[in-house]
Amino acid sequence: MSDQFEDFDVQAEPEEVAGEIGIESFGGLTETEDELRSVLAARDEAERRLMPEAGQVLSAMAEDGTAGLGNVVGVGIAEKVMGGGPTGRLGVTVFVREKVAPRNVASDALVPESLGGVTTDVEAIGEVRAQMFTARLRPAPGGVSIGNCTRVHAGTFGCLVARAGQLFVLSNNHVMAVVNTAPLNSPISQPGRLDGGNCLPDIIARLSQFVPITFGGECNFVDAAIARTSPDLVDRRILRPGNIRQSLVPPVVQPALNMLVQKSGRTTGFRRGVIDAINVTVNIDFSPIAGIARFCRQFRVRGILQPPFSNRGDSGSLVTIAPQNQPVGLLFAGNALSNVTFCNPIIPVLNSFGAAIVF
Repeated sequence: MSDQFEDFDVQAEPEEVAGEIGIESFGGLTETEDELRSVLAARDEAERRLMPEAGQVLSAMAEDGTAGLGNVVGVGIAEKVMGGGPTGRLGVTVFVREKVAPRNVASDALVPESLGGVTTDVEAIGEVRAQMFTARLRPAPGGVSIGNCTRVHAGTFGCLVARAGQLFVLSNNHVMAVVNTAPLNSPISQPGRLDGGNCLPDIIARLSQFVPITFGGECNFVDAAIARTSPDLVDRRILRPGNIRQSLVPPVVQPALNMLVQKSGRTTGFRRGVIDAINVTVNIDFSPIAGIARFCRQFRVRGILQPPFSNRGDSGSLVTIAPQNQPVGLLFAGNALSNVTFCNPIIPVLNSFGAAIVF
């Protein structure tokens, strides 16, 4: 494939910058601005007290055998669960690698029953790691295997975005830029080399830009990259079961609690889930390429009907509202055994590149 890509004839405008989280994001579980402020303040306090620095997260246990701050992998806002069922009330959920009896938890790592009058939950989700539609398809739709040709790996082609008359593949930094290490203009193959992609005839794009992931403990907000492509090589639709290609529907939307969502990904194919936590801060393990990175203002999805919602190789999948197919997020991490998936809200992803989804 030539290094030159044709311009795209559809002019798309970048999405407006997302504002602060509002009552509409909580699925009717909060009714007043005061209640919203209390929940947000409690979430922030839980993060301040319990979220370890990036270096600390490598060890979940203290030297004396008690569970320390390293057992905590994230915090977020979710519906309070009691007796195995939802209560209809908002709370702060602390995500841990494993549940530990309170007597075996270090005093500074104990989760209080409430923070500022807001109740808390503790949920074991295991280690959270950066994460099958593997055939060669032309034109290539969203939801299929891709990878940077500098590495034998595979992730997922999310969707197409446009900027200034040019067309790009959207996926994760850790898929297309190999966690900040791949050179710009490096080739992207479909399928990825792990799935048999050949980096001469199978190139569909070249890496154009990525948002660097930082590892010093400061917040990252997106794990995203774009790669320049041509209209003849790619399809704006998303692959679904039965070789059906489903069109995306505008507009892009903010994630909200209890929202039913769906995705197509390289490993688990088509799955549905429910957003069960928003405004999440979570530490993500990018080994063996890099270390631990902190991500803030993310949302979490729990798979339904046919869990898990995702597995390794599904990173980069576009998450959309089900069944309408409106874009809501970009999948980037999870733990399949715990059936938890973490996603970037799509609007900050698009704003990072000044780009818009091609519908």
